[in-house]
Amino acid sequence: MAGGFLFLSGALAPLGPLLGGALAGVALPLPFLLAGGLLLGLAPLWRRGRAA
Repeated sequence: MAGGFLFLSGALAPLGPLLGGALAGVALPLPFLLAGGLLLGLAPLWRRGRAA
């Protein structure tokens, strides 16, 4: 049991830094993309309110 666990944990160890790097690459632009999408979504409502 312990041997299987050690084998799996050793085999999966390189995935940690790879996954962390991928998440860091996605996490940095994500708030900017969400804010831009929110502004684009609210622009027609803002324009409608100004015209009325």
